[in-house]
Amino acid sequence: MDLSGYPHYENVCSNILKFYLSTEEVPGLKDMMVRALLEAAHIQAKRQIVVREVEREVPTSSGGRIDIVVNTDEELIGIENKISLLSRMT
Repeated sequence: MDLSGYPHYENVCSNILKFYLSTEEVPGLKDMMVRALLEAAHIQAKRQIVVREVEREVPTSSGGRIDIVVNTDEELIGIENKISLLSRMT
């Protein structure tokens, strides 16, 4: 993210994640990103995942916001995106 000039902005990372999680955005990618996310959570998808909607900054009932919500044909996935800055060696 340093190359983009926005190395620590959560919204920039959320925009990138939203783009790749939306199955229509990148031809040929299909459900690969959502499937990888589910596999990282030890959830095995049995068939192709259809992403219905990807939203950013979704309000919660307690007044907070969830960074990314992915609504699929079978799952509702909430992602809280945290950015950690690493100190650079000089």
